[in-house]
Amino acid sequence: MSGLPGPDTLVKNNDDANYIVAWKKKYGFETGHFDDVMTYAEAKAKAAELTAADKEDKTYWAQHKQADPHRQ
Repeated sequence: MSGLPGPDTLVKNNDDANYIVAWKKKYGFETGHFDDVMTYAEAKAKAAELTAADKEDKTYWAQHKQADPHRQ
């Protein structure tokens, strides 16, 4: 194993660390993320909570912090 981050697979472990909550506006091209780093389970729950509160404007999801190298 080389130590480099691998691809973001479909199988997630709830205890995996280094996840953030990312968002995208449903209409338009604006995207962003929150800086709080948490486990996958925490990020997934926070994303679901935010989506329920803001169904009209944005969509939220749990994303690994290193999934996008341009965010670092």
